[in-house]
Amino acid sequence: KSDFLINKNRGFGFVFFNSAALFLIPLYLQNMRQELPYMIGFMLMPTPLMVVLFSSYAGKMVDRYGAARPILLGLGFFILSGIMQTQFMSATTIIWIMMAFVAMGLGWAFTMGPSAAAAVSSAPIHFAGIATGALWTIQVIGGIIG
Repeated sequence: KSDFLINKNRGFGFVFFNSAALFLIPLYLQNMRQELPYMIGFMLMPTPLMVVLFSSYAGKMVDRYGAARPILLGLGFFILSGIMQTQFMSATTIIWIMMAFVAMGLGWAFTMGPSAAAAVSSAPIHFAGIATGALWTIQVIGGIIG
């Protein structure tokens, strides 16, 4: 039961971070850097690309080591991305911005699937559907607040 609550809170935290970043960063890119819309999309592309490329590896880590290691790795990438994003100024290089989004994508890849697997597996099998629904509800609330 406590594992389920811990994993729901992790889900809340990572969706909160991503929602806030993915809402504010395009505003920064457009208003502070005067980037064109296609360039903003290009600059945000590393996040979903890292999710696509590394989610299966995160799943293999869960199978081999359990969910804690990839989740902690993912949270580390989120912290790195957050620190990098605090350095964004009007003159920040595109490479620095894109590397921050690489870190965010890695954080998402190593946190999303493993936290879902951990939350669902910590509930009794007959509550798996409820556990999944509760996890997604908490993540949506994190996104709304973020």
